Amino acid sequence: MAQYIWKLIGAGGVFTLFSVILPSAFFIESGVWSLLWSIGILWGGDISGDQIIGFFDDNRYMPIGVTTTVLLIIALILMAIAAINTKNERNFKLNAGMSLFGGILTIIAPIVYYFYLTAEIPAVFWVEFHPFIGVFLPFFAGILGIIGAIMVAKSGK
Repeated sequence: MAQYIWKLIGAGGVFTLFSVILPSAFFIESGVWSLLWSIGILWGGDISGDQIIGFFDDNRYMPIGVTTTVLLIIALILMAIAAINTKNERNFKLNAGMSLFGGILTIIAPIVYYFYLTAEIPAVFWVEFHPFIGVFLPFFAGILGIIGAIMVAKSGK
């Protein structure tokens, strides 16, 4: 059974990777659009074809954006190591712990991101921007990581 569990944990890692590289928020209004990554990269344009790319210029955004991205990258590394070691059938308890911790970090990161921005930039940020796929994917990744951890712990006994 352990030969298949690593794929579950690996899928959680892939979802975590996609949550880092895909935008976490978007804005569309009156022919103007913007995509915002959690690290703070902003790409936008308008219907006339003009485009801009740069960093989000609000100093209140950057600390949580960087923190969220770092948490997701740590979770990605933990789940990747757990998946590889589970595939090679090494140290099931450690793999279960890494997968569980990675899954929990992956769920905590977007929650902290959302509520920090709600508290720090109230009535502005989530009115103008809307959550995008980079905020939702970590939840799926975290669930896969936690389920994988439970399965690894049970199969290692």
